This record gives sequence, structure tokens and C-alpha cells, in this order.
Amino acid sequence: MRKDLFASILIFMLSLSARAQNVSVRGSVHHTNDTVLVFYQNDFDAITREMYLQRHEAILDPNGSFHLNLPLQGISEWVGQLGDAVEIIHLAPSKDVVMYIDDSDHRFHVVATGHNSEYINFEICANKATPINVQAENYPTPSAYLQAYKDAVGKRRVFLDRYRDTTDFDPEYYTWLSSYYTYLPYERTLVTQVRDSLRGDPALNELLI
Repeated sequence: MRKDLFASILIFMLSLSARAQNVSVRGSVHHTNDTVLVFYQNDFDAITREMYLQRHEAILDPNGSFHLNLPLQGISEWVGQLGDAVEIIHLAPSKDVVMYIDDSDHRFHVVATGHNSEYINFEICANKATPINVQAENYPTPSAYLQAYKDAVGKRRVFLDRYRDTTDFDPEYYTWLSSYYTYLPYERTLVTQVRDSLRGDPALNELLI
């Protein structure tokens, strides 16, 4: 397991240190009174720990169409925002996407079409089919929380494999997701279960590393 975890962290670090590239995001928004669509990266700098919160805005034309070129250094998590409604998506350098957004009930309903659509559609489908809903207050110890999160992520992995087998799924994205799901239970346990005063505890270090 340690080898898997270190490999997952390495993939993320290489992704963060990669040379910046662009991805084209275009599409249309329907049933909205808003005129501005916003995207920002939902991540932080691995060195400075500062959040990437730079806003990238697209002005909708009279037909609701938009087009943005977004800078990114590797596959990463982004937030799309329309008014108060948000949705989390994944984007990758040079993997241009076309998306359809419906705001009829003031929620950010999005679906992508064509090549690279899995970067938008998979996580949204997975969150509905296999939600990861592990509440920290329900687990008395970090080890119990970690195991519960691993179990939830295990179901997500099964869904990922089934989804990949029925679509034209990018192998690079599959590798990234597999690493992400290996890393995620440990990251969430560290953030939600371990106080700063306990982070030097040898038993906790053994559990998380």
C-alpha cells in the first residue's frame, strides 16, 4: 500500500510541476438570467499551499454561447460557477471540451459531448451513482475514518472500471483517477481527523504514511 500511495503522490507532484498549457472550453448555457460564466481551479500550490483562486470569466453572447482558453499544468479539478450555482469538473491540457449547461432550476447542470467528454461527465455521474459521504463525526478514530473512506472509494473504483469499459475513456485520465482515489482517503483523514498537535505522533504517521 505504501508503494501505491507514494506512486500516487508522485503522479500528482509531476502533474503540478508540468509546463503550463491551455485547454479550450466552449459550449452554451440555457435557461439562465446570468451573463457571466466563471471557472477557477479548485487546487493549491504544492509548495506554498496557496489556493489557485484566479477567476476566468466568459461573457455569454445573446445565444448563451461561450469560449475560454484556460491555463493548467496537468489534469486538475476546476469549479464552474454560474451565479450562486457551482459544479466541479476535471480538465486536462489540450483535451478540449464542449459542454451544455442548463440553469433552469438555478443549479449548474452540465454535460459534455464529443471527444474528452469523460473529463466532465464521469465525476458527475460517479457522484450520483457512488457518492462518497463519509462524515468525520461518525468515526471516533482516524483509523476508523480512513477505513470507511477506503471502502467508499473502493465502490467508486468499481464504478470507474465499469464506466471506462462502456466509453472511449482516455487512459491518461484513468491513471490520474486511480492515483487520485488511492491518495484521497489519506488526504481527507489528515485534513479532517488529525489536529496539528498530533501530526508528529508516530502511530499516526505509521497509519497515514
